[in-house]
Amino acid sequence: MKRFATLLLTLLASALLAGPVLAQAHDLPDDARFDQPVSFSTGHEGEDLAAMVAALARSVGLTPIVDSVPDVTIRYDIGDPKPFRQVWDLVLTLNDLSFVLQPNDVVVVGTEASLATFRQRAGVRDGAPETAVEQRFYRVNAEPDQVVTILRRAISGLEVEALPGVRTIVVVATEADHQ
Repeated sequence: MKRFATLLLTLLASALLAGPVLAQAHDLPDDARFDQPVSFSTGHEGEDLAAMVAALARSVGLTPIVDSVPDVTIRYDIGDPKPFRQVWDLVLTLNDLSFVLQPNDVVVVGTEASLATFRQRAGVRDGAPETAVEQRFYRVNAEPDQVVTILRRAISGLEVEALPGVRTIVVVATEADHQ
C-alpha cells in the first residue's frame, strides 16, 4: 500500500510538472475563469469520480453532464491550489475521460466512446456544428459489399459505396464519421 501511495504521488507530481504533455485533445478555450486556482482533494476514504468531476466543473460556472464516467472511488490531493485547466486536464487524463464544452457553458464529460456517440447524434464536434464532408477511399480486406452493409447499419445516413472489381469502398462523410 505504501508503494502504491508513493507511486501515485510521484505520478501526480510528474503530471503537474509536465503541464502540456497531458493536455486534453480538446483544450479549454482562453477564458480567465479557467486559469483561476482551485483546490482539489478527497478524504482518506476517497470520493466518487463522477461527483468530483461535476463539482470541479461547477467551481468555474460550468453545468456538468457526466456520462459513462466509471463508478470508481478516487483519492487525490493536488496540494496547493492550481489553475483549473491544469487540474481539469490531470483528473480527466488520469481517468481516461474527455469532454465537449458547449457554447452555453454545458460541459459533457465521459469516455471517448460515449462522446463520439454524443457528437454524432448532436452533430457537434467541440461545440461547433459539423457540416464539412469529405470523400475518402478505403481498401478493405473483406468483401466490399459486406463492409458497405455493415457501415450503413452502424452509421445511419452514411454515403458509402463499393467500387466494382476492386476491394475498395468510397465514403462521403464528416471527419467524425470517417474516424
